[in-house]
Amino acid sequence: MTDRNPALCSALLGLGAGIIITVVITVFSKGWWHLTSYNQTLMGMGVVHTDVSLLLVLFFAGCCIPFMLHTSSRPTILMHAALTGLIAAGVARILPFVGKPAYIISSLLSTIPQLLIILACGVLVAAFGGLFASFIRKEEEGGLGFAPLIPVAIVTIAVIVLPLLLATVGTSTGIIPPAPYSCGPSEQPTDLLVIKLSSSGDLEWKTTVDINTYDGADALTEYSDGYAIATTEYCQESSIVHLILFDREGTTLRQTEVRTEFGQVSAIVPAPDNRFFLATDTPGILRIGHEGETVWIKSLVNKSQGPAPISLLARNDGSFCAAWQNQIVCLTDNGTRLWDTTLNAGSGPEVMLISPADAGGILICTEGNHVFNGEHFEIPLMAIRLDADGTILWEQTFGSGNADTLLGVWKNPSGHTILYRTITSPKNLWGKIVRVYTSHLITLSDDGTVTGLQEVEDTGGDVIPSPVRGYISVDTGEESITITGYDAGQKIWKREYDMQANPYSLKGMGTADGGYLIAVSSPL
Repeated sequence: MTDRNPALCSALLGLGAGIIITVVITVFSKGWWHLTSYNQTLMGMGVVHTDVSLLLVLFFAGCCIPFMLHTSSRPTILMHAALTGLIAAGVARILPFVGKPAYIISSLLSTIPQLLIILACGVLVAAFGGLFASFIRKEEEGGLGFAPLIPVAIVTIAVIVLPLLLATVGTSTGIIPPAPYSCGPSEQPTDLLVIKLSSSGDLEWKTTVDINTYDGADALTEYSDGYAIATTEYCQESSIVHLILFDREGTTLRQTEVRTEFGQVSAIVPAPDNRFFLATDTPGILRIGHEGETVWIKSLVNKSQGPAPISLLARNDGSFCAAWQNQIVCLTDNGTRLWDTTLNAGSGPEVMLISPADAGGILICTEGNHVFNGEHFEIPLMAIRLDADGTILWEQTFGSGNADTLLGVWKNPSGHTILYRTITSPKNLWGKIVRVYTSHLITLSDDGTVTGLQEVEDTGGDVIPSPVRGYISVDTGEESITITGYDAGQKIWKREYDMQANPYSLKGMGTADGGYLIAVSSPL
């Protein structure tokens, strides 16, 4: 058959190689995923091992061509080896989704550059394998047959199998120590713990949600019927946003899934008719319908210098504003652009704070442009006031210019209040560097005049401002969470709650009733 139908032989070999590649990806994605506790120790061996294994499968498939075609013509060998690699790469790209033809078509059309790279890689590697084997092939009269390929086969199998076996043995015997918080699922199962506090710190309700992933919230918002929490799950070809809706008593109303491009959810705000706008750090914006369906997608990549988190602000007329890097844009409910403004600010990946102002205006707090003072760069903080049409009315810089972090901004009767933190690293008596946190409250009138500046107590915890008044500081301990309430910079209450939270997983927001909604990843 190989002499009469060399193309068919190459196609069948490519089909088999594609199936093997699919199996390798499936097995390794589960095997390495469950063994990610040693991923840091082996410096990302899971990803490297998978890629090398796929390349070896393609290479070995190309090596088989000279021994199956019984020809010494290298152009013929290279042509059929390239065909084998092309078919193997195509099968590996399509086979995992063979039960979803509509998804395969849409996926291929939306990722044409990626598809071309995959096919080109398959062609090149298999062709190189065919070229290599053409030099080691022996004539059949010697009776060797496929014997020269045995060393290549042994190396291929060893490289694919041994690392996974050694890693399994190492982790099971304790030779390879675990590395918590490496890329992968949490070693300990978690739930998403959501609590609602009153303005005085009383626990109004508490609930948990299990979404079968690392249960940590990315963004929270309040809408007419209650509250919504969005969390991102990273998948093979895209991301899935889990959108969980609660009523005001903490009962879960529904949980939907929204498929997005790669990128974490950075903000969520309510849209008209109990729908939502989602922002991802791709950057892009999605309009989500009642059942979690995507109504429209607006990409902001053309106006960006790379991935960046987006801040959203819903407006009373149904439109909303999105701010990121040094840009702000106002869109209608159907995605039509009303106006956009370039800000005289830094264009880094930091989160911008956005707050409503009088007469439909907006106040944005962000980092300013880097300024060199002769010895080092300083980064001042900036407040930028825009009117309802996006025209910049004034700018005001503040802060020390060194290691300042914006914590919150909210509207007060005469203007706005901004809370920011300064971190210094002095040495103690023993010469050890310690971190010292100092927070500052600055008040601005609506024309940009600084009307007050005071230093306030800071424990270094997570800060959640209230849109009504004040803010809270949350300190996460091993067995409990301590929350302190502040008003005008003065401590007014302090409570300790008997609940566990994973470090760095806390997200929160102030609610319209003066209380607070907090979501954390909590061990079971």
